[in-house]
Amino acid sequence: MNELVVKSVSLAYSSFEDRLQMHCVVGGKYHELWMTQRMWQQLMPKLISWLKKSGGARSAHLVGLTMKKNLPSSGEVPDVDKSDSSQAIGYAALGSDASAAEAAQPLPPSSHVWICSIANITMNDARIRISIGSEKSSLTYIFSMTVLEASYFLLAHKRVSIQAAWPFDWPEWLVLEEDLATDCYTKLLH
Repeated sequence: MNELVVKSVSLAYSSFEDRLQMHCVVGGKYHELWMTQRMWQQLMPKLISWLKKSGGARSAHLVGLTMKKNLPSSGEVPDVDKSDSSQAIGYAALGSDASAAEAAQPLPPSSHVWICSIANITMNDARIRISIGSEKSSLTYIFSMTVLEASYFLLAHKRVSIQAAWPFDWPEWLVLEEDLATDCYTKLLH
């Protein structure tokens, strides 16, 4: 089994495929992974639960309040089929050596494109490690994240799920910047 450590990921929803499209930076190349709604619905509650137990709920709330709606520069996300309505709407850098400057460089595509069918999670108080694989490949993609990185990752997933109209009961503390424009986050102080 070959493990590939993901340094950053851009997320998009493909209405044509009705799947989550993940453009992962691994070893200086893009790898395209696809995740079904079913797999996604099994993974998100575990990530939320870990983040809450690790004290990351406050971190995710603060990240959401400061997170910009704009994505990193266009060089980061490879072109997708223009007949599809997918567009990058979430981004997260993973690992201590993942820098914004490195992520902003255009990268050559990889031949690795497949649907995720296996996911395993290991966690401790400080990190979560999600390994994603496919029954049809010996490759496993590793998403290793601190609480802060997982906060960005989760917020990117929330944004994608809203665009996809995938039903999910998001926790109240996971607030996107655009959520603040709604009345439910307005509090009168007098």
